[in-house]
Amino acid sequence: MIIRYVLPVVHKLSAMAAVALLFFVLLGFTASCLFIFKPLYTIGFERHGVSEATGILSGDLVEVADTFVTYFTSDDKYMAVVVDVYGTQKSLLSEKETIHMRDVKNLVSNLRILAIVSLMGIIGYVVGLSYRVRSRAIPVLAHRLRKSAFAVVVAAIVVALLVALAFPALFTLFHLISFSNDYWLLDPRHDYLVMLFTPNFFLEATGLLIGLILLECAVLIGISYALGTKRG
Repeated sequence: MIIRYVLPVVHKLSAMAAVALLFFVLLGFTASCLFIFKPLYTIGFERHGVSEATGILSGDLVEVADTFVTYFTSDDKYMAVVVDVYGTQKSLLSEKETIHMRDVKNLVSNLRILAIVSLMGIIGYVVGLSYRVRSRAIPVLAHRLRKSAFAVVVAAIVVALLVALAFPALFTLFHLISFSNDYWLLDPRHDYLVMLFTPNFFLEATGLLIGLILLECAVLIGISYALGTKRG
């Protein structure tokens, strides 16, 4: 008798877990890729007038972008950015900014690890479900994939609306949650990280991240329909 009430709960919890795992996989891998996507830096620098604000020539900003990409793909704990500013070569980041970039790199690494662990969880979920439903594995998995992807779409749209309505507050909350120190509190008059990466840069990068996740979900939904049709 108890099983009649327990099984629906277990089913719902497993479905929610599948949605969460899929969300973390898409978020972790997509965000990690954006940090090493050079055009995100170069186009952002050009769009937001970074050259005029910092005195760094456009060609040198390309080298700055290369330095950031190299940093996030290397094993270096700290990064150094040396570039001409108003014709004088200088180290761009202060000690505080260098420590913050170390924290950012650790955050990106943790996101990647979360994505890998979540992917392993999805593989385990698929194996367990396939064993349980046997011959109906493909249509059942296609159905679960479609529902999970649609749920992630809804979540992404909600986040997009919140970002559009209250980005500054969410940006601050994100930093308070993600970092254990206040090195992210930088002065736009003196700290080059803030000059390079303006609030509008982060707003557009967040929009790109959400857009890519929605695109990835659309691909997964298409795959789920294709699998279901093929099976049928």
